[in-house]
Amino acid sequence: MKHHRLILLSITLALAAASLASAQTKPSDLTNPVLLQAANAGDVDAIVQIAHDYFKGQDAPQDYTQAMFWYRKAAESGNVEAIRNIGQMYRNGWGVAKDMSEAMVWYQRAADKGDTVAMIDLGAGYCTGQGLPQDFPKGLVWFHKAADLGNAGAMTNIGVLYFQGQGVTKDFNAAARWFQKAAKAGDSTAMYFMGVLSENPGGLAPPSLKLAFDWYSKAADAGSPAAMLRLAQMYNAGQFVTADPKRARDWFQKAADAGDETAQKWLTTHPAK
Repeated sequence: MKHHRLILLSITLALAAASLASAQTKPSDLTNPVLLQAANAGDVDAIVQIAHDYFKGQDAPQDYTQAMFWYRKAAESGNVEAIRNIGQMYRNGWGVAKDMSEAMVWYQRAADKGDTVAMIDLGAGYCTGQGLPQDFPKGLVWFHKAADLGNAGAMTNIGVLYFQGQGVTKDFNAAARWFQKAAKAGDSTAMYFMGVLSENPGGLAPPSLKLAFDWYSKAADAGSPAAMLRLAQMYNAGQFVTADPKRARDWFQKAADAGDETAQKWLTTHPAK
């Protein structure tokens, strides 16, 4: 289950538990009966794999309720990935009613076991006030814990807090240090923010469109939709580079395909001739 970082309808836990307790896996549901046999014998890796299969609809019909059932079985054995994934299920309302507060309970359990992705989710909960009282200093603590364990996404989030001055004094130099550290570890969002800092007065002195373009190019190649959009805008306006409508459209399309709504709107209002 893929995680993503930094941004309520609910039923009672008793009802949710009852729903999960009623879930039963039929051998015919799975194309791998050996896996089911191993899971029934207590193999935690097999249990987690069955949960993944139901979640993805891989080797089994996609069924979030069944996925939650098997994640809970794995969590009972202390599997940290399953514990974190239960948090994701509650966060997104997959197989259970969406409940951000309950999601944070599970993220806390996984974070306490050293899971850096859960640490980021917990930190984001504190920073956004989703499922937890908003508390930027506490969010920063969890980002630092994950960053200390090498998580590049956490490094980027620390940079964002310094960039925006949330929970800390705004400090572009500190932001840049964290973005550079995360970028070195391959984080495309950090590369994008280095581009933002490079081209804006008040960011890193002196402003440099060349440096910004280089960072946006690296970020786009690493998959950042925001960087793809910025390259499209630069080619469209002839900013640092020679105006090139074809390259601009190509980057708008790439950004749109990657889910950028601004790029999608631009393509809608600028249909190809």
